[in-house]
Amino acid sequence: MFWKMKIVCLCTVMLLVSTQTYAANNELSFGTGIGALYSGLGINISLRGESDFRFISAGCVELGYKTGPGWYSACGGGAGWIWSNILSKESNKHGIGFYLGPVYSGGSDIDPETVYGAGIPYVYFLRGIDEGGWNFGFTPALGRHNGDTKGYLLLQAGYQF
Repeated sequence: MFWKMKIVCLCTVMLLVSTQTYAANNELSFGTGIGALYSGLGINISLRGESDFRFISAGCVELGYKTGPGWYSACGGGAGWIWSNILSKESNKHGIGFYLGPVYSGGSDIDPETVYGAGIPYVYFLRGIDEGGWNFGFTPALGRHNGDTKGYLLLQAGYQF
């Protein structure tokens, strides 16, 4: 599991380094919600341009409380990049891209493990990818847990400020 965190950290550093000149022409945005853009239930910080959206996120794919052991969680960080000009040049409301980060919770109810993976998110931005507002979508993803690769589906609903 430690190597998975190294991969996510490396991708995050690469994302941030590659955005230095990009940031001058784009807007910094914060968001909250559920889905790949927020690593489960969580938050993100992003750079959004006219036709793309780069983000790093932190959230939980499982969070709960049981009498006896108390609070338990499966949380982590992710990163991704979404483009709106892949599906349509006329509209910047439909975005598709890639995501690396938490996709599922494995292990037991009392001691869950964060399962990391990769996915291809589709996001519909109600006001456009370059504006604040609500977004909805889904992310088919693959993650590996206990030697088995499994498919998962993350539903998306959030708000970018």
